Amino acid sequence: MAPGAETRLRRFENIQERYVVLDGQGRIELVGPNRAFAEGDHTLSALEPGDVVVIPAGYSRRITNIGDFDLVFLAICTPRFQPAALPDAPAPNAAPPKPGP
Repeated sequence: MAPGAETRLRRFENIQERYVVLDGQGRIELVGPNRAFAEGDHTLSALEPGDVVVIPAGYSRRITNIGDFDLVFLAICTPRFQPAALPDAPAPNAAPPKPGP
């Protein structure tokens, strides 16, 4: 992943994913299954080689390369990725959802 690149915020239904960082520096954003931006439901964490991120099924994630060199990581899905597991997720710069009445 090139410096400055960022993935789209996305989530998988019924698939747990793990990112294993091999090289570079990144940032992972995780949003809980109800996609609320409430305290404890939205986290940002720095990533470096050797880090492993476990992303539960139903959680949204976005990874960004914040370094000067390529960010290299493995994305491991359990069970195996199926396109049907990828529902629509908000665009990368979408505003947080507004609270209901």
